[in-house]
Amino acid sequence: MLIRVQPLLWMALLSSCTCRDPNLEPVATFIRVEPQQIDFGRLVVGQAGFQTVEVINSGKTPVEGTWALEGSAFSSDDGTPTRATVGSTLMGIRCAPKSVGVFDGTLTITLAGYQPIVVPLACEGAQVPECVASRPCRRSSWDLAAGRCVEIDQADGLSCEARDVCLLNATCHAGRCEGTQRDCADGDPCTADTCHPSRGCEHAGPIACPGEGACRVGRCNPGVGCELVDAEDGIPCGQLRTCIAADVCVSGACVRRDPPDGFECIPSGPCGDAGYCVNDVCEPARLSTLQPTWRVGDLHDGGLPPPEAWSDLFSNRDGDLTLSSYFFTPTRMQANRATPINLASSSRRCIDWLGWVVCGDMPVLTAVDAKTGQLVWTYSGVP
Repeated sequence: MLIRVQPLLWMALLSSCTCRDPNLEPVATFIRVEPQQIDFGRLVVGQAGFQTVEVINSGKTPVEGTWALEGSAFSSDDGTPTRATVGSTLMGIRCAPKSVGVFDGTLTITLAGYQPIVVPLACEGAQVPECVASRPCRRSSWDLAAGRCVEIDQADGLSCEARDVCLLNATCHAGRCEGTQRDCADGDPCTADTCHPSRGCEHAGPIACPGEGACRVGRCNPGVGCELVDAEDGIPCGQLRTCIAADVCVSGACVRRDPPDGFECIPSGPCGDAGYCVNDVCEPARLSTLQPTWRVGDLHDGGLPPPEAWSDLFSNRDGDLTLSSYFFTPTRMQANRATPINLASSSRRCIDWLGWVVCGDMPVLTAVDAKTGQLVWTYSGVP
């Protein structure tokens, strides 16, 4: 009987022995940490980001331990736990960069008798964005709590004439620039006197004076103003325009006469020169084919859209063309010049207003200087 028991006893003793390194601590397989790493992303200097680490203990008893934070940008407002309770143990971590740059750190959880658990931490400190007010008498600054630019009214009574040269003795009142309108009258009735907010007084002229019928035309007399004068004799004034009879101006009246040789019986136009009477016969002009003097972009052939696509244009008083594309191609100013100005983004449509190029949805209502393309103001509709 002893012979049978002895081998079984040796087998039991051998099975109870383990070959374990006394310096190697086991892994706590019943402990899980979520998340396993934390990236707070970009934070403005002075702003803080918050994340929560959860230690999940699926065992049957609490485990004593320590939670250690490393890294100059990281801290915990809640303190650090001292044990992993059964179930869930939470720890809030705060990242508050004090300068621009990338910050790395770790959270090390050391439970008694087990290998440490390391959670990598990272965040980036970013420069405070520059905030630009939408109009004079408004101040814009970065709000750390809101994480965006916030506008408020400037103090009442603050001078604002530097932003609008057409207002004299202008001051802020309830967020608006108010003052006395600059007098741009130059004493000449033949000029249109206006004031541009950034360029000041402008005098366009001579102004167009209304006429009276085809043979009495308006003319502006400097120092006097608009007056009526007789149109040049022989100018066509009615529907009849042949080499036998024609309606022409004579001494300010529209009369029917037999025109002489050389009378313009066919007006000039884009497709040819004028035709003239020779021996009571209208000699037609030589026709010509129109040739483009300027073009931009390519035609859409129904396949893939071209690199540039334009849907709208306008010309200002200087003859400069501005092209827009309904959000396809960035807006182009002075497109018909040798060196056009390309704006940074596309828009829905642009117009000429008070000497500015005003574009809708770029991404807000935006006004730029028509000559330089520099930003003048924006309006988002948000107070």
